[in-house]
Amino acid sequence: KALIFVLGNLDEAYTMSDNFSADIDADEFNKLSHKITVPKIKKALQNRFRNEQIARLGNIHIIYPALDKISYQTIIANELNKYAQSLSKTFNLKVVFDHSIHNLVYNEGVYPTQGVRPIFTSIHQVLKSKISFFYSEIFLKTLDIDSLYFSISGKNLICDYQKERTNVYKYQVKITKT
Repeated sequence: KALIFVLGNLDEAYTMSDNFSADIDADEFNKLSHKITVPKIKKALQNRFRNEQIARLGNIHIIYPALDKISYQTIIANELNKYAQSLSKTFNLKVVFDHSIHNLVYNEGVYPTQGVRPIFTSIHQVLKSKISFFYSEIFLKTLDIDSLYFSISGKNLICDYQKERTNVYKYQVKITKT
């Protein structure tokens, strides 16, 4: 007794995935993906397998839609929260990422045709690659603080160094947008 799942990316069924434009809306791409049916899947499989092999797969197919905007925003929020918690634990300072950072990561990292991987590289490029500059300021300026509040303004990543919710120092680093 066994249950076997055959998994794969069938680009042939997702014909709209040929659009690599950053302008394609995640919700629109999600709607298009809901139009993929079992017959479309079978036709796509014919490009890779013989009919008798496809028949062995049966007719029970789990077809999942592309992610919508809310899903991408949730993934970004979760990743930024995990990173903030990790930094907070490591340095014993509260870390907050302003909504402007969430927006920038979404705008720079969401390409619905490419899935979630570009989000991770955008978080690295925008934030993780710059974070050491902000922490070194604490030691260079011997700042007495309890939290860091990060935001984006124009082409700058800004950190407000705070003590009991009062800004005591501000530092910014230029960011390169993709």
